[in-house]
Amino acid sequence: MHSTNLTPAEQILAQAEALVTLARQLVEYERSFNTMADYMRGFVKGTRQQIGQHEQRLSALELRLDPANIITEEQAAQLTLAVRNVAYAMGGTGSDYGKVYGELYRRFSITTYHNLPRIRFDEAMAWLAQRFTDLENQKQ
Repeated sequence: MHSTNLTPAEQILAQAEALVTLARQLVEYERSFNTMADYMRGFVKGTRQQIGQHEQRLSALELRLDPANIITEEQAAQLTLAVRNVAYAMGGTGSDYGKVYGELYRRFSITTYHNLPRIRFDEAMAWLAQRFTDLENQKQ
């Protein structure tokens, strides 16, 4: 269409139709963009979760592969004795031992006391000693 053959009203109509076509294309582009953005948000969220899981697994492997990072057998024995003392102060039942170990695992984010980081050993022993003292004071 050549604008010289059109009347002013026809030119305005042609421009309006072109604007409508552009607006429809823009709406379609926005829909496509929003669909892709929603997909990418979900993908990024899933990727972040996977990275977090991999970091946890990698940390656990590093602890196992480098014995310098975890407590020694002697420290593990000391920790076991301290747990026994706390459990005994609680009442000495089997479930008391489980409660103390469970609390230790949660507090230090470990799955077994053998995986306690060596740098947190003193902190764990101090916590168990305080727990024992608190329980003994409650008895008096």
